[in-house]
Amino acid sequence: PKPHTMPLTLYRRLLESLAAEGYHVDFIEYCGQGEPLAHPQFSEFVRLGREILPRTRQRLVTNGNYSYAAKPDGWVPDEIYVSADGAFQETYAQYRVRGNLERALAFLADAAAERGPVRPLSVWKYILFNFNDSPEELRSAQDFAIRHGIDMLMFVLTKTEWKSMRWTPETYPEILLHAPNARLSLVPDFLRDSVHDKPVAGARLSRMAGDNWSVIAEHLDVLWAYPGMISVKGWARAQDPDDSVLDVRVT
Repeated sequence: PKPHTMPLTLYRRLLESLAAEGYHVDFIEYCGQGEPLAHPQFSEFVRLGREILPRTRQRLVTNGNYSYAAKPDGWVPDEIYVSADGAFQETYAQYRVRGNLERALAFLADAAAERGPVRPLSVWKYILFNFNDSPEELRSAQDFAIRHGIDMLMFVLTKTEWKSMRWTPETYPEILLHAPNARLSLVPDFLRDSVHDKPVAGARLSRMAGDNWSVIAEHLDVLWAYPGMISVKGWARAQDPDDSVLDVRVT
């Protein structure tokens, strides 16, 4: 019911308990209805994750309105998602009220330029609204992402009252994408409400791991079919516990 700051001791006990009981934790995600970087000890959370669960990837989801040099403070998460919904300050501030786009994009660019022991995956999360969805603004965002080497620019369709009317599940395959790192995404509500959510029998899997089928295990659970898009849900893992699956591509 009010702002709450998690004690570092509580977080340490949580991680130590998971480790002691033998749980395998794939991801730690710093996210929620607040701003993770507002925590005065944020870098200590990342440090504890590395120390107690060294095989676990850590992801930060932030508004990026901070100094990159000051906040990670040497303890950099494996993935950094910066939520910045607009490429122009006047449109960005309509949703990110009192936010500073220049500061957010500088944070994103600094994350992409990181050359320390951990080079994080840098992702610009851009929710499409009816005030930030012009082709001009989308092109400007993609130009920035190319210029600064952002790993992924993710345009997201939403169902809020300000949702984009130009780009919908029917029209967004036509959206202008000229950056090789640009992607399209849907909020989960689109999947949850879809009548197309049906298991597909007989899906055929193939892999490009040489001729050795013992290298990777995988399973395809569900295919969703939408106008202009197919969504795939499943899993893949390396058979060797010291190995990992670095990339999955569906063709």
